[in-house]
Amino acid sequence: MMYFYQVLQSCDEFKVVSEFLAMIKSSEKCSANQRIRETIKALPQITPNKSDNEVLYIEELKEAQEEGENFYNVYLLDRSNNETYSIEAVPWDEVLGYTVDEASIAKYGDVKFTALVLYEMTYFGFSEKQIQNTIKAFNDEEALYPKTGKYH
Repeated sequence: MMYFYQVLQSCDEFKVVSEFLAMIKSSEKCSANQRIRETIKALPQITPNKSDNEVLYIEELKEAQEEGENFYNVYLLDRSNNETYSIEAVPWDEVLGYTVDEASIAKYGDVKFTALVLYEMTYFGFSEKQIQNTIKAFNDEEALYPKTGKYH
């Protein structure tokens, strides 16, 4: 059994960054390059909160593919209740300590698997503080402008 932090440590940073940037819109590649490198350097400083009950999976979404583009679902399976969850807002110490699905690693390889997980982890920002601020802003906006079912 492997944990995500072990997979991350086993990868060449240059290859992970290249794979990560391949998923980013060209207009955002320059700023994302520096920010993902900073994130990758910061992650080893975090102590993983290991969990053998929660497993990271990746699956290709064939029905959502567009010409020349592949889409993937990165999700967490909680084996205690067989529920699946997204990881975009999960504290990074938990993500680092999740076990990884060996079949997903075998299918996509360490580098692509790592890049896809990092993409999900940083979806709302390249630091945990930025992620929490983004989520707070979404929640504040929802409180200010609740959905009424009508167009505004």
